[in-house]
Amino acid sequence: MNTPSTSSSRIEDFSLFDPRVQSDPREFYNLLHEQRPVYLMPEMGMYVVARYEDARAMVQDHETFSSRSNLIGSKFDGSMFENYNKMLAEKGWARVDTLSWTDPPEHGRYRAIVDKVFNVRYVRELQPHIAQVANDLIDKFIDRGECEFVSEFALPLPGIIIAEQLGLPGGRARPGPAERVDQGVTAQS
Repeated sequence: MNTPSTSSSRIEDFSLFDPRVQSDPREFYNLLHEQRPVYLMPEMGMYVVARYEDARAMVQDHETFSSRSNLIGSKFDGSMFENYNKMLAEKGWARVDTLSWTDPPEHGRYRAIVDKVFNVRYVRELQPHIAQVANDLIDKFIDRGECEFVSEFALPLPGIIIAEQLGLPGGRARPGPAERVDQGVTAQS
């Protein structure tokens, strides 16, 4: 259920790139639901879809709403997408199509590979380890009484688990400011 916004703000007054919105997006999300459930972000030329029913319809209609990264990249203003890909390539991480960036039938091939490895039983077995990794991350900032949630928890947690599953050297991936690219997490040995 959406809480009606008590502000006189307009959706155009917000940006998902604003650190204040990223740290507390509730007003932005409320405004999305109230004013513009399908909102074109002017900074990116990409849409934010606020309603579940709309998002579900989009995900199921890959002909109209493609996940192909070459189409997504063409929507960025200027050469942002080209610069992003160049930064990745310079670090040895050339962008390739993966599960998140493909449509059927290619998506189905990637999904079949992932489903063999990350089945319900295996993920259930990982839960205690995931909880331990989460606790280890929290231990690093709990005494401060606050954290920068994205960089200190939300990005490292899946990054560490995925890095471990891929068998990257050193076991755990740790974000480093020089190695972060567009909010990505890198693995360091």
